[in-house]
Amino acid sequence: MTNALYDCTGVPCAYVAKDGTIFSFAGTPLAFLKNEYVYSFSGAEIGTFEDGWLRDLNGNCVMFVKGATGFAPIKPICQICPVPAIPSIPPIRPIPAIPYIKAIKSCAWSRVSANDFFG
Repeated sequence: MTNALYDCTGVPCAYVAKDGTIFSFAGTPLAFLKNEYVYSFSGAEIGTFEDGWLRDLNGNCVMFVKGATGFAPIKPICQICPVPAIPSIPPIRPIPAIPYIKAIKSCAWSRVSANDFFG
């Protein structure tokens, strides 16, 4: 595991592997990174990942890594990460959609929960 992603309450929800795949701690592939964009395995853009902050399409923060910096809400105290399960082999990555124009970064937490974010 490389970078655990924490929600607005400090609960670890997922992690980013070295290849840019985002996995649940149960080992399920959830999404992938291409540059600073986050895509579902259907190829749809679902957010951005910059400065350690995973944001929704409205620019609001959904999750963060411990070293996150920049314009964002105050980070909660992070809980201890569970030991991740052996990850499943992710699906073949589709050709991603053309990204949206990035929303202005917000210092608010998203109303979308970490679980709902990945659909």
